[in-house]
Amino acid sequence: MSFRTFDGSAVRSKRVALGGRSRAEESREQVLERTRQDRERRKQQKLESRSATAIQAAWRAWHGTRLHKAAVRAAWVEAYGSYGQLATSEDLQPSSSFLRALVYFADPSDPEDTKRLSAACSLILASQLPPPSTESGSSNLHAEGQRQQQQQQQQQQRLQFCKYAAQSWEARHAIAQRAQRLAGLALRVLAANAGTVFQEQLGAPRQGVAAAAAATAGAEAAQAAPLLEAVIGLAGPDAWKTFLPAAEAGALAARILAHLVRHGLFEQLARMLAAACPEQGPAAAGGGARPAVPAAEALATALVVRYLALQGPIVARLKQQYNTAAPSSEPGSSSGNPLRASLAALLCVPLLVQRCPSLRPVAGRVWLQGVAALQGGEPGSLATWLPGEVGQQGRAGAAAALLGNLVQIAPLVLKAEPVQPPGKAQAAVQFVGVLSTLLRLLPLQPFFQQGAGWAEDDDGGSSGPGGGYQGLPPPPPHALLAWDLEQLPPAALVTQVQLLTSAGFLQTLVAAILPHASAQAAAAAAEAGGGGGFSPAGAAGAAAVGPGQLAAANGHASEVGATAAGAGGLAQAAQQLGVRERAAAVRSLCALLYRVMLLPGQRTRVLIGLAMHAELVQRMWYSYLRAAHAAKGEGWAPSNDDSVDPGWMLPLTLFSRAYSSFIIIAGDIEVYDRQRPLPLAELYSDEQPKVGVLSLLKYALWQALWAETPPSPGGWSEAAAGLRSAFKSGAGKLLGQLYDRNCRRGFAPAEAFQADALPPDRFHSEMQAGTAAGRALTDAGST
Repeated sequence: MSFRTFDGSAVRSKRVALGGRSRAEESREQVLERTRQDRERRKQQKLESRSATAIQAAWRAWHGTRLHKAAVRAAWVEAYGSYGQLATSEDLQPSSSFLRALVYFADPSDPEDTKRLSAACSLILASQLPPPSTESGSSNLHAEGQRQQQQQQQQQQRLQFCKYAAQSWEARHAIAQRAQRLAGLALRVLAANAGTVFQEQLGAPRQGVAAAAAATAGAEAAQAAPLLEAVIGLAGPDAWKTFLPAAEAGALAARILAHLVRHGLFEQLARMLAAACPEQGPAAAGGGARPAVPAAEALATALVVRYLALQGPIVARLKQQYNTAAPSSEPGSSSGNPLRASLAALLCVPLLVQRCPSLRPVAGRVWLQGVAALQGGEPGSLATWLPGEVGQQGRAGAAAALLGNLVQIAPLVLKAEPVQPPGKAQAAVQFVGVLSTLLRLLPLQPFFQQGAGWAEDDDGGSSGPGGGYQGLPPPPPHALLAWDLEQLPPAALVTQVQLLTSAGFLQTLVAAILPHASAQAAAAAAEAGGGGGFSPAGAAGAAAVGPGQLAAANGHASEVGATAAGAGGLAQAAQQLGVRERAAAVRSLCALLYRVMLLPGQRTRVLIGLAMHAELVQRMWYSYLRAAHAAKGEGWAPSNDDSVDPGWMLPLTLFSRAYSSFIIIAGDIEVYDRQRPLPLAELYSDEQPKVGVLSLLKYALWQALWAETPPSPGGWSEAAAGLRSAFKSGAGKLLGQLYDRNCRRGFAPAEAFQADALPPDRFHSEMQAGTAAGRALTDAGST
C-alpha cells in the first residue's frame, strides 16, 4: 500500500495486468473497450432492475389500494345500503365512517359511486336544523326587527354537518377534510358528465337546496342538483358562519376553495360552462327579460365570486402547499402547472361573457388575473396548458376562445378608472405580450378572410393608405396549433376575434401604453413626476421603482461608469431603468401592431384605425419619440433581439406609416389649417430646429442609409434586414410627403430636409457605384 494513493480504505483496488499477454490476445485498447462495454451493460441492468422494482411496487400499491377500496365499498354498502338509504343525519358526525369511507373509495368515473355521492350530498342538505327560537314578549318596537331576523334565519342554511365542526378542533379538522374531499369529488363528477348525462340538468335552471335535499337516492334524473348545491354550500362561509366565528368560517371556506383550486377548479368550471350553457341570444343580451340562470352558470358565478373575495388566504394556502407537498398524481391536479390554479382557464370558454352574463361584474378582475398568469410564458408551454375539452378544434379552439375573450374584455379594463394594480400601463404591456404569444400559436386564416377590396399598387403595398409593406418581416410560416379548415368557426366567435383589428380596440390599447396625446398632457405628466410618459430629466418612473429594481439599475449604472452617489445615483439608476422599461413597452406594442397588420386583408383597416381613431401619431410622438429624441442619444434603449433595433427604428417605422396614411386620407386642410395630426411647430421650429419630427427623420435616415454598416461576417439577420427595409421605405416616404407639402406651402426651410454631414462628393460616388452595379447586372443578364 502506497501512502501517496492512500484514501482511507483498507481494500486494495483491483488491477488488470497486461504484461503476460500474447500477441494473439486482445490489445490494450480492445481490453479497455470491452471493460467499458461491460461496465455500461451492468449499469443498464441495474437501471432496468430498479425500474422494474419501482413499476412493480407502484402496481402492487395501486392493485392493493383498489382491492382495499372494493372491500371498504362492500362494507359501506352493507352498513348504509346501496346508495346510502339507511344513513341518517347522525352518520354525518366526525366519528362515523359514512363520509370518511365514501370519500376514500368513491370513483368519479363509476356511475354507481356517482349515485352514492349524490345521495350523500342530499343527506347533508336535508340535515337542516330548525331556526333558533326568539323570545317575543318584548315591546312592539322590536316586532319588525324580530320578524326580519326570523326571515334571515329561515333563509340561512343551518346544516347539521356544519354544526359538528364547532365541537372541537379535531372535529373541525375532520369535517373540513371530508368537506373538501366531497366537494372535489362532486366537481369532478359534474365536469366529467357535463357534456353527457348531466348536460340537461346543468343547463336547466337551478333547483335550489330544498329540491336537491328531497332528491331520491339513486335516481338518475336528479343526480346533478345535490352535487351542485353541496359544492355551493360547503365552499362558502355562510353555511359555516352559523356555528363558527366569522374569521374561522372564512378560513374554513378558504381551505375548501384552495383544495378545489389546486385540483383544477377553473378548468372544471370551464368544461361545464362550455358544455351546458348555450350562447345567449340578442334578446337576452339587451334590456328584455333574460331566461332563468342555468345551474352551471350559477355554480361558476358563486365559486368565482367567493374565490375573489377570499383570494388572499387561498393564495397563501396554495403557496404553502406547493412548497411543502409533493406533486400530486390525481387527475386535474395543478401542482405541476401553476396555470391550472389561475382564472385563465375560464377565459378559454368560447364567448364567456355571452354564455355567463352573471360573470360580467367580475369579468375585469378575471381578465387582469388571467393576463398576469399568462404573461411571460413560452408558446410551447401555453399550447400544452390550453384545455382542449372546452370547445371545438381542441386546443386551437381554446386558443381562439382565449384570444376573443381577452380582446372583448380588454376595453372594459383598460378604460376603467382607477385600474387595480399593477396599473393600466403595466396591465396593457402584459396583455400585449399575451396577444403576441397567441398570434404565434393560432392560425388566424379562418377568422380573417384574404382580400379586403384593396388592390395592390406598384410598390408592393396597397392602393389605400400605407402601401409599400414589402419590407416587413413575414409572419411565422406555421402556427404551433392546427385548425381544420374544413370546419369553419362559429360566426359569433369570428366576430369576437375580429375585434382585434377594430378601431375601438386599437384606440384603447394604444392609449393605455402611450397616454399623452398633446404637448400639454406630456408637460403635466413630466411636472407630476411620471404619469406613464418618458421624462428626459429622470423624474418619470422613479416613484414607481421598487428598492430591488433601484439596486439592480444602480448596479447596471455602475458597470457603465456612473459615478453619482447617494440620492443622485439612485435617481440616475431609476432614470435608466425607466428608459429601458418604456422602450421595451413601446417596442412590444409596435411589434404586436405590425403582426396585426399582417393578418389577411387587415393591413389597411389597421392603418386607418391607428392613424384616424387611435391617434397613434400624436401619442407616439408626445409619449415617447419627442422626449427620447430631445435627450440626445440617452433616451433610446437598444433591443436585445435579432432585429438589432437601436431603439428608434421600429417605433419610428410605425409612426411614419401611420403619419403617411393620415396625410393621404385627410389632405392638406387637416395638415395646414387644423394642424393635425401634429402642429407644424412640432415638425420644425426656428427656436429648436433639432428637436422636431423633421430632425428625427433626417437623423434616423442618415443612420440607416449612410452611417450604419452590416455586421461581418454574415451581415444582417433576416429580422434585422426586414426591419431596416421597412424603416427606409416608411420613413423615406413620409419625409418625401412632408417635403411635397412644404413645397406647396412652406413651414420649414429647405435645409431642414437636407443631410448635414454628407460630403459633396459622397452623393456622386454613391450614384456612380449604383450605376456601375446596375450595368454589371445588365451585362451579366445579357450574356
